[in-house]
Amino acid sequence: MKIITALIAIVFLSTSAIADTRAPAPPLKARDLGGDVVDLAALKGNVVVISFWATWCAPCKMELNALNKILKKKHGLRVIAVSIDGPETASLIRTTVRQRRWSMPVIHDGDGDIASIYNP
Repeated sequence: MKIITALIAIVFLSTSAIADTRAPAPPLKARDLGGDVVDLAALKGNVVVISFWATWCAPCKMELNALNKILKKKHGLRVIAVSIDGPETASLIRTTVRQRRWSMPVIHDGDGDIASIYNP
């Protein structure tokens, strides 16, 4: 866990000096599993991690577990979890989020629209 925290700190420090020279992230506005609107534009000025994951991806879930622990410590990090599960595993998304007690908003990108914007 200390290694993950250190890596995230390095990313924060290295990007803060050059953040103004980078292009903004593509727009992201969608409803999370609870029906609330998640709007990346509303988080402008925050450090935001958009994590693409699937219920069948063990490393993805490990990453989100680590990010969730950091979120609970209030380090100023914002996380948006985007599930790329297809129709055959979509029913497992809510169960996974509930069992792992993730506190970040989780969006289901079943049609792949969001993933295609961030990974053209």
